[in-house]
Amino acid sequence: YNTSDRLSFGGTFEYDSPSYSASLVSSTNQNLTYDIRGSLENMRFLGDATYYFLDQGPFNIFGSARIGWTWTDTNTATEPPQTGCRWDPWWGTICTSWQNTRTMDGFSYGLAAGGRYDFSRTFAMEASYRYIWTDYGNATGTPSQDGFKLTFNWKF
Repeated sequence: YNTSDRLSFGGTFEYDSPSYSASLVSSTNQNLTYDIRGSLENMRFLGDATYYFLDQGPFNIFGSARIGWTWTDTNTATEPPQTGCRWDPWWGTICTSWQNTRTMDGFSYGLAAGGRYDFSRTFAMEASYRYIWTDYGNATGTPSQDGFKLTFNWKF
């Protein structure tokens, strides 16, 4: 929602699946570590405020501040795989396997900077660099993610 030519407020739902590598320390023997690799899944709901710095022309640069909530699934197993079966009236007996994984959630906040080009009153393109931090309750630090984002906007 644009409150003026320079200030807007909005909301975002984001999903990403970045790769990671980590060293896990045994809870019973601090000298024993396990190196793991994988990909995690993040889902975020964020509110943001964006300030546009230029007054005129189709090109504008902006800065944005964001706050919200992140849910993360590390895809790291927390227990052995399980198999279960159920009856389906159309397909008969269906058996599947699953494995519970470590999930966590926390407060997120971030910054972004970029540029926007308005091709017309209804179409624009943005390119930005974004950085986000998430406060997980049991983390020893504040994990962060960054990246570039290219957005095609349809305005109505």
